[in-house]
Amino acid sequence: MDENKYISIDKMQKEVDEKFEKEVREHNAKVDAKRKAIQDAENAEMQKLYKGMAESIKTEQEEQKSRELEEAVSKASKEVEDKYDNNSIIKSEKRTSMDKGYNNLLDGLDSND
Repeated sequence: MDENKYISIDKMQKEVDEKFEKEVREHNAKVDAKRKAIQDAENAEMQKLYKGMAESIKTEQEEQKSRELEEAVSKASKEVEDKYDNNSIIKSEKRTSMDKGYNNLLDGLDSND
């Protein structure tokens, strides 16, 4: 009969230990959740930075490609124009205009003599 009135020390210790372990698990779960939220935010920021950097590199390369292509087309066009202007009957408008100007100049010199 006296045994029922008292709680044993072992039982009390077990209850305290279980409560403590539960509190530790809950605390660790909260800490882990906060840590995960921080890590997720950092990962999202890094992804945003990497995406921006990739877009910047892509844009820069596209601009460089466009410039180089424009330069190559201009150079090739000039080479073809020069080839036909200097060695052919077919002349560009610019060359035709220059030739007319030279002819007028020469005609003006001939009439002055």
